[in-house]
Amino acid sequence: MVVIVLFLGFRHVEASPNYNNIDTMIKNYMRDFNIPGIAVIVTKGDNVVYLKSFGIGHDNKSLGKDTKMYIGSLSKSFTALAIMQLEESGKIDIDKPVKTYLPYFKVNNNYSTENITVRHLLNQTSGMSEINNISKLKNTTSLREGVLDLKKARPVSKPGDEFHYFNPNYVILGAIVEEVTGEKYEKYMKENILGPLGMKNTVLDIKNGVTNLSNGFGAFAGFPVKRREEFIKSAISAGFIISTPEDISKYIIFQNKTNKTFRNVLSYRNIDEMHKPALRTKPYYGMGWFINEKYNNTKVVEHNGELKNFHADIVLLPELDYGISVMTNQNHVLYDIFVYPELRENLTKLVLGTSYKNSSTFTVVYLLLITVGIITIIVSIYIIIRTKKLFQKTIEKGLKRVYISIIIDVIMPIIFLVMFSYFFSKMVQTGFSFEMIWGLTHDLVIWFLVICILAFIRALYKILILHEAIKKGIIKL
Repeated sequence: MVVIVLFLGFRHVEASPNYNNIDTMIKNYMRDFNIPGIAVIVTKGDNVVYLKSFGIGHDNKSLGKDTKMYIGSLSKSFTALAIMQLEESGKIDIDKPVKTYLPYFKVNNNYSTENITVRHLLNQTSGMSEINNISKLKNTTSLREGVLDLKKARPVSKPGDEFHYFNPNYVILGAIVEEVTGEKYEKYMKENILGPLGMKNTVLDIKNGVTNLSNGFGAFAGFPVKRREEFIKSAISAGFIISTPEDISKYIIFQNKTNKTFRNVLSYRNIDEMHKPALRTKPYYGMGWFINEKYNNTKVVEHNGELKNFHADIVLLPELDYGISVMTNQNHVLYDIFVYPELRENLTKLVLGTSYKNSSTFTVVYLLLITVGIITIIVSIYIIIRTKKLFQKTIEKGLKRVYISIIIDVIMPIIFLVMFSYFFSKMVQTGFSFEMIWGLTHDLVIWFLVICILAFIRALYKILILHEAIKKGIIKL
């Protein structure tokens, strides 16, 4: 699949510093990949030089600059900002253990429980990993309950030694904000960050409903499917903030330190601290941000946000005073791997006035997957139809071969499930969760389930044929 995406049908596009070219590029992506809605923001200094929305948002109305969308893990930098505010005001010391502020904090390792610091959480170096720990919290639970849920979580390394992306690190940070301030996370964020930055349409609680919230979409065989995004209250500080393109433009300007009126939110020194990698090994991660060097060794501070039906990116080029964001209301694991990273890179190159390559072959890849899916289902059905004739020959070869044949039909789907789960976990860097796999790949899951059901039907059919053969004395036990 990767080879196909890389080598089929690229078209070279000559870039231009003219921002109108963004319109053409975005429309091409929407057409080629059937994306319902995309919003693009570009800032230069303290000016929004481009802010435009394409496609549909809330109830098939046009996506606008004030349409609300989930921003996923972009929420982490907001939480990191809150923590750094508290550090700056002397209310916390980020180098002290988490238990200093949350006495009830506990994981399944005494050393980690006592030695994970607030900084480790910010830098994703707590030693906890998504691969080993899957939360099953309900969407009504609080940040405190999210922390209590970690008592069985097992670390994979010592605190501070290695980078491991772990969403609950930022759940813990959200709980620290509440514990230290004595306020709800939502209230603190609104009064100390969102309000001062003028982000009046950003939402952190949906209990009273959310107006003008964009519909979310999955992708089934390359076509958008409208679905509801579940709001997980216990993970609000890690990935469930809802914002608008216009509000995100203000946040980008703040992070790039290009508007002096925002200096009261956090000092430039601590913004720089947030944009500084914690370890000398890749991936380079600061506090809610990945840090890289691209585009002729230019420093890039970036992060993406992934939910079942939404995707968002922010790219900061602080040395050039540029900020770029893309927000979409559709997601799928294959889009996350191939489409959105390319869109982000190409948009950045266009803004910098360099050429980019836009692949228009993703639909072909999807058609290929559909073809493979249909063929495998047809072949499975054909084998079931031919089972009686083929299995009679197996029966003639003895009972041992009969049992092996039936066991293979039962075992193969289980092996396939384990392999599928393993590769999915590697792709998205998280543990196995059927809910997550279903949310990001429901077309592939349906195909897989159909293949499994057909395999079990074939096994059952063979058992019935075997029973009939025993009954007739054709084969003896």
